[in-house]
Amino acid sequence: MSETGDVAAAVARLFDAATAEEARSLRGLTATWARLAGRSIEVEEVDDLEPDVCGQWCSGPTHDTLRLRRGLPSKDWTHGHELGHVVLGHQGRPVADGASSDVAVADTALVEYMLNRGGDGSEADSKQEDQAEAFAGLLMARMRTASRSASPGIHARLSDTLG
Repeated sequence: MSETGDVAAAVARLFDAATAEEARSLRGLTATWARLAGRSIEVEEVDDLEPDVCGQWCSGPTHDTLRLRRGLPSKDWTHGHELGHVVLGHQGRPVADGASSDVAVADTALVEYMLNRGGDGSEADSKQEDQAEAFAGLLMARMRTASRSASPGIHARLSDTLG
């Protein structure tokens, strides 16, 4: 399957599993994925991200955290983008990799908790970022459709089929 097909299939799987109510909001769709994955996902608005970072996915042993910059005009898009990394099974970089030159000693539990999506400029990283952007776009479009439909799952499948 193509990369675009993989993203579309991931979005379709998420909407197929969502209840009508869940399909109408990002919080609902996040809860859907948490249920499918069998692990909780926390969403928090924060002020402590690097200046050029809008969102961050942190994966821990028992749960994931989506950290979104407080006050973003595109908070929903960023939420969808970070959720895309989780749903698409992307791999983050351990914080220790990015901070090893700045940190003499790191708490192992903290490093395991903080797998972030720091971009390293590699082709693989760029591909994951492109996929997460495509996921966010498709997710937002499907969610708009779901919010106008009494049967969002059926409506979304028809829309996918008919274009």
